[in-house]
Amino acid sequence: MGVLRPAIFALPMAFSLALALPAQADTHPTDIALPEELQHSVIAPVWPAIQEFYAARDNAPLWLEDGKPNSRAKKALAHLAAADQEGLDPTHYDAPALIARIAADGPHGLLLDLEITGQVLHFLYEVRHGRLPDTDGTEAGAAFDAVQALTMLTEAPDIAVALQNAVPGNAPYRALRRALSTYRAIATSVEMAPIPAGPSIKPGMADPRVPLIRDRLGKLGDLVAKPNGTEGELYDPVLVQSVIRFQKRHGLEPDGVVGKNTLAEMNISIAARIDQIAVNMERWRWLPSDLGNDYILVNIAGFRLEVFELGVPSLEMAVVVGRPFRRTPVFSAAISYLEFSPTWTVPPTILREDIIPGMRKDPEFLAKKGIRIFSSWNHDAQVIDPQAIDWQAPTSQLMSYRYVQPAGPKNALGRVKFMFPNKYSVYLHDTPDKNLFGRASRAFSSGCIRVEQPTALATLLLADQPKWTGPEIDKAMNLDSPVKVPLNKQMPIYITYATAWVGEGGTIEFRPDIYERDATLQESLRSSPK
Repeated sequence: MGVLRPAIFALPMAFSLALALPAQADTHPTDIALPEELQHSVIAPVWPAIQEFYAARDNAPLWLEDGKPNSRAKKALAHLAAADQEGLDPTHYDAPALIARIAADGPHGLLLDLEITGQVLHFLYEVRHGRLPDTDGTEAGAAFDAVQALTMLTEAPDIAVALQNAVPGNAPYRALRRALSTYRAIATSVEMAPIPAGPSIKPGMADPRVPLIRDRLGKLGDLVAKPNGTEGELYDPVLVQSVIRFQKRHGLEPDGVVGKNTLAEMNISIAARIDQIAVNMERWRWLPSDLGNDYILVNIAGFRLEVFELGVPSLEMAVVVGRPFRRTPVFSAAISYLEFSPTWTVPPTILREDIIPGMRKDPEFLAKKGIRIFSSWNHDAQVIDPQAIDWQAPTSQLMSYRYVQPAGPKNALGRVKFMFPNKYSVYLHDTPDKNLFGRASRAFSSGCIRVEQPTALATLLLADQPKWTGPEIDKAMNLDSPVKVPLNKQMPIYITYATAWVGEGGTIEFRPDIYERDATLQESLRSSPK
């Protein structure tokens, strides 16, 4: 992907244009050079396009007729005033001020027309590409085309419909948009007082907090059956199933026990959930509007992988991702080949932080893992007996050796790895440690992504190669040396970080912010200049 993003709007468009233009009604944009104080401002990238746009119209206003706002202006500004539906702030686009100005007695001049054009472009850019530069690491989709946007503003039969269609087209964004509306409706219709802390509440127990929990889950839509009014303080089976439903959609252990973590999630305010949804909408604006027909989507915070074929999910599985101090990066790439029965060359970080300290504590550490040491990184390097090495030597000296785990049942990569070359040296792979997939929170790796169903994923990716039948794949996964298999068609893969999304059946899912990114992004959205 790696498409260069244009400069982000960062100052009030009206302010910038006011600096650039006098207020005379007969001002011609093409006669005005970009002032020196604006040479490095957000106006610079789009100023030539605006000039050319108005020149092609003989400097005719787009939003005014006889000095009065036309219907297009009213519809466009009404859309900007509803920018909160996209998780954006209408005041960021001067919508309230511009609406007040067009409502005032005219006639209005070309300056106002230019300001409206600038703010509509401002909105179109940010609703499609994000208010902020990508802070998660996702590489952006197609660059903003100001000329195309200006043409759309001119030619669209219904400007309101055109602006609505300009939002990201990917299904996750559109679903979050509906979720945002749902939670805003909850915020305006109900009040939720905090549920007091206390001992864990287990099925069958009675507790004065149970009615509050029942009420909370009812307001959030998690009750599996409507209360009959006689339940009282008993933690009954219906409420237990409702709590389990809540736990599942919040990434908690679905044990039905209202413990500290479950209670903490229940007490997160609706306002905070609204912010969480808005933050994740911003993340989706950083991705391409069209993800393609066939692709793989990995959600780090959700610990899951989905394969889409013809735009429809065809395979889903749990994944294990990087620990908070060895984070899985966010990026996009394309799977180009598989490697069955892989060897594993220990990477520097794991060598420095795990392997060498392990050998210093336990002389049998490498033998237990079946890892062999080679004298150098050359092809003719000799195998060295670990007992012949002074493990108290400087770490830099010990890292000069090459540490390799051969193919086999102990191999850290399992029986297959899925390769999409990237600067992070991250890939998908099998694992001999299957028990971690049963946990609700699965941040245990050193950055690479372990997949729950490697055979199913390999079968799907090789479906267009008749040679690779089930028995052949199984055979290749149990060899003593690696077998590399190129894909006939590369599979795009998007590694994302989403703490809120809409799941199967329209269920709104939330997850803990394992890498503590939401608060930083939310603060940046609030504090960034216009």
